[in-house]
Amino acid sequence: MVFENTTKKQWLKVGLIVLIITIFRTMLQPLIPEGESSPFPPSAFVEMGLVPVAFVIYGVVMLGLLAIVFVLIQDRLPGTRLVKGLTFSVAFGMLWFIALLEPLPHGTWQLPEVLYYPVVDGVTLASLGLLLGAFVATDSKKPVSLRISPELLALVVIPVVFLVGRVVSYYVLGIYSSVDTRLFDTILWTFVFGLWIAVMYLMLKAGIAGTSPLAQAAFFGVIIFGINLFLNNLFMPIPFELKIWEMGTFSYIDLIARAAVDIIAVTTGAFICERIIAAITGRRASP
Repeated sequence: MVFENTTKKQWLKVGLIVLIITIFRTMLQPLIPEGESSPFPPSAFVEMGLVPVAFVIYGVVMLGLLAIVFVLIQDRLPGTRLVKGLTFSVAFGMLWFIALLEPLPHGTWQLPEVLYYPVVDGVTLASLGLLLGAFVATDSKKPVSLRISPELLALVVIPVVFLVGRVVSYYVLGIYSSVDTRLFDTILWTFVFGLWIAVMYLMLKAGIAGTSPLAQAAFFGVIIFGINLFLNNLFMPIPFELKIWEMGTFSYIDLIARAAVDIIAVTTGAFICERIIAAITGRRASP
């Protein structure tokens, strides 16, 4: 079984940590200054005064699923439990930090406003990882290995494939973006985000289940990256009323389309990388 090495006591710790971090993030929200009025209409949660309740439920679900991802991969990760927690916290903390810097039309790039949510949510995810490492993870005898190897190809392959996927999203699907008004900023952010996804893949690869390149790529692209991405997107219906079918704005179909293409691109990039590595090293690899 997948969770056969996880005891009831550890699951209780996971639940407690998720609750603590959710409360921590909720307490930080009032400290974030309100920005300019949003161009999107308020959601039903806002109209009924239920945003705090929805925010807490969202936080528990989001952090709970990310904690489950940690439980899934931590046993295979090298290093002590604190190293595992630090690895997870840096990987996801930076992922959210960079994701929230995406230059979207309704956003601001004025300091310090542009850093409020990236810093707060990045710190929240980092705190989750550190606590899970300290109280849930187990020490591993497998040493942490830092060496130059063919696996570093991921730093080129994954960002390029991710960039291609986003170009399709921008120009073919027409997702909500600033590509028409801030082309350089958008492409730069896309490459940097793709580069960090590749770094994250290298950081967490040892914990990924699967014996074939396709299984490893799918586990990372769908389970590790994909769940996180959908959870990030699910925040938008809480403060804003979203349209359903209209592309090019914050709508359900737009969020689903951008997430689907991103997940396919990341999975494809990881798969191509693993196939190239197998060819270079002479390792047999089934599809």
